[in-house]
Amino acid sequence: KGTLLRVIGRIQDIEEQIQQEEHLLTISRTDRLTGLLNKSYVEEKIREKIERGEKGILFVIDIDDFKQINDIHGHAVGDAALRYMGECIRQTFRTEDMKGRIGGDEMIVYLYGLDNRQIAQKKARQLMAQFSYACEHGLPSLSASVGIAFCPEDADNYRELFEAADDAMYMAKHAGKHQYQFYREDPV
Repeated sequence: KGTLLRVIGRIQDIEEQIQQEEHLLTISRTDRLTGLLNKSYVEEKIREKIERGEKGILFVIDIDDFKQINDIHGHAVGDAALRYMGECIRQTFRTEDMKGRIGGDEMIVYLYGLDNRQIAQKKARQLMAQFSYACEHGLPSLSASVGIAFCPEDADNYRELFEAADDAMYMAKHAGKHQYQFYREDPV
């Protein structure tokens, strides 16, 4: 007669389910070896920043002579070198910077909200200095070539910005390795 007699319901704690889903999401976005973001996720996040018109600095980082490390010392040592490289990247760059492994021994870092050449230079030097401590961690000597490009100065979309930083990285390799190179030495 219009009077509520009872309510039937179920209360369930889904905290564990939410934690499991968050864990699965995290591992789907993370490179298992280095702990950095994986290629597809880091590229997606960088694209989002660029499409919003945010300035930034893209670093492409490649271990010099990585194939020799694997050939001479074995793949376990090569994997340890990649893990060490990931740790060096995490220690050198800000928490909010996008850091990812995009394949083999190649990593990228995107410092968004910045376009300062001195900061880029400082970060590249810090990163390269970190590699000099590899022997103290039981690893063979490590070095890297680093290419640096600026958004929007060098490109205003991800593909072109990556190509600019990648070209700069190859310029650093051809100039003798274990160094960094800007896509353009003189700012526009």
